Amino acid sequence: MGVLQNNYAQIVPGALISASYVSDLYDVLTGNEPEDVTISGSFIVSGSAISTVGFTGSLQGTASFAISSSYALSSSYAVSASYAPFSDSASVSTTSVSSSYATVAQTALTASYVLLIDSSSAADTSISASYALSASYAPPTLWSDIYTNSTNHIIYVSPSGSDSNDGLSSIKPLQTLYAAKVSASVGSVIVIGAGEYVYDNRNSEGNPWNGRQDEINLWKDQITYYAELGSKIVIKTENASDNLDLFNPGTGSNEICTINGYLEFENLGFGSDSGGIGTFIASANDNGYTFNANIKRLYSDHNQLVNIVKSNTTGTTASISISSKEEVWRYSGGNTNAGAFYYIQGSGTDSLVDIDITSRKRDYNFDRTGYAFYLRSTFSNKSKINISGNECYNLTTPLIRFRTVVNPEINININQIYYDYSSLTFSNGIITETFSEGSNIQDFTLNINGDLIDYSENSYSSQRLFEVTGPNMRINYNGDIYTKTNGSNGRSIVYCGVYPFGNGTARDNQINIDGNIYLLGSTETTSTLFESYGANNVINFRGNIIGNFQTLAHPKSGGIVNINNAKIESTANNGKVYIHTDNTTSTMRISNSDIKMLNTGSAMSDGRYLNVLINNSAIKNSGTTDVLYNSTSNGSLQILNSSVYTNSGSTINYTSSFNAAQTVINTAYSGSITGSLTQLTEMFI
Repeated sequence: MGVLQNNYAQIVPGALISASYVSDLYDVLTGNEPEDVTISGSFIVSGSAISTVGFTGSLQGTASFAISSSYALSSSYAVSASYAPFSDSASVSTTSVSSSYATVAQTALTASYVLLIDSSSAADTSISASYALSASYAPPTLWSDIYTNSTNHIIYVSPSGSDSNDGLSSIKPLQTLYAAKVSASVGSVIVIGAGEYVYDNRNSEGNPWNGRQDEINLWKDQITYYAELGSKIVIKTENASDNLDLFNPGTGSNEICTINGYLEFENLGFGSDSGGIGTFIASANDNGYTFNANIKRLYSDHNQLVNIVKSNTTGTTASISISSKEEVWRYSGGNTNAGAFYYIQGSGTDSLVDIDITSRKRDYNFDRTGYAFYLRSTFSNKSKINISGNECYNLTTPLIRFRTVVNPEINININQIYYDYSSLTFSNGIITETFSEGSNIQDFTLNINGDLIDYSENSYSSQRLFEVTGPNMRINYNGDIYTKTNGSNGRSIVYCGVYPFGNGTARDNQINIDGNIYLLGSTETTSTLFESYGANNVINFRGNIIGNFQTLAHPKSGGIVNINNAKIESTANNGKVYIHTDNTTSTMRISNSDIKMLNTGSAMSDGRYLNVLINNSAIKNSGTTDVLYNSTSNGSLQILNSSVYTNSGSTINYTSSFNAAQTVINTAYSGSITGSLTQLTEMFI
């Protein structure tokens, strides 16, 4: 029909507008006649824009599309699982968008990208490469999906509501979450309206929630909660007896409970160090359950935000999935003793857990004795714990502690972990800290993928990224490591040895480090990078090391260090490839590697009581001392298809007689060779 286009030229200043023009315009605006409308500015709706039959064309604009109320589309435009947006826009809870409606060219979504923003403007929604989420991450379920999939009634809750209402409409909501839970039945959806729901159990408030845990616990079998934008639940505790749980499955059998949406949960501790705990979820003596949470934010200035003790009940599983946009851990007058943000404990070989924890951003600046993740005791050998996300900032406590842990497989996939000083007074582990007790049993596998980045230049001493002080652990790390020291000893990469207070014996461990190490501080690192103390403790390193350090490896008391496919260079004075300081035979292997160090004081290695193998490698001393040195009658040396070089001094100086023959085959060397060597092929360079 073209009503607007045809009439536009006839609408001029001072002229009359005929009634037909007005009626034509009325037909267009009321939908009696079709018309194509192009908007070049902003389309602002102060009421509701409702389509009952759907849009047949496309909705386009060259500026912003601002909505101050709701924007409802027909169910045919529901978003598929791969295109679910997560926005803090006020329109999200009632908006369903077809995949054909790309907001702006640079933000078109694919199955690999989930949009997660804090703005109602599409212009700010581009996703940088560093924020690409793993496939395991899922945004909060849309309200349209909740409504469509509901098999029973919907119950509304608002802080401004009343428990005398029936809660069956948003205009007559209930006031308390407890009232909503009581009225819910299997399949019900409880909509948590915007506002704060506070459980304040401080002494100053008279401890009103003592003995009323059931009124706080939201757990109910086959119930789904949906938290609208702006909803927050706060638990405030002060005394040791005040432990309050937002979700606790109790002793029910194989129950399931779900919470989705934009909830912010806060656990606030007050008073003395023995203050109580307000947990997001806790369980003990369970008979199996499934808990799914997909929310906005978890915050605690206390310990045990999640507190799981899995029962040893045969045939039951604690299945927990927690996904959030942000996790924040702070210290503010709560428990300073050994606690954790996540505490997970088994009770025996039938304690089966299947746990997935995902958060885009973690901020763990707790700055007290504690652990981000604390694992304890024996689990089923089928147990898995997966931790993933993009960044972890301000890590001031060990990332994960193992206390006599047996059986589980733990996978950590966090793109970047920015670590700071470990505040523990009895341990020095930054990423891992292990503690054995009783029979000294540990037996687990830990896989970590992601970069470890020193937060800033520091003078901390005796800090280890990976500390292993018990038996039978397997740690596989894949990523780059950055340290920054401006004084003192600097960071060690791996310490595998005896627990400081004698509670553990390091033996039969394997730690694999695959990636580059950058020593970026303004001063050299004097700590040994790889320390392997104890029978059959094996450290494997593959990658490059760039920066200045004094000692690469220290195998001791039966320990083993393997350097494979590495390129290593340091100009720190008195640099050493390896040392050995006791009379128990240990092993040092260097394969397919190039190592260049500077030593002008003493020898570049100390091979006493060491069995040393150098294969297909080049070792060079830029200084003036011996390269391979052993002044004792103990230890062995084999060099195959390699080159050994020094500016002056001896290439090999094994001055005493040997219990085992020393072998040098097809090796180029400079300087002199001292010792009882067999099968020598001399190739000067």
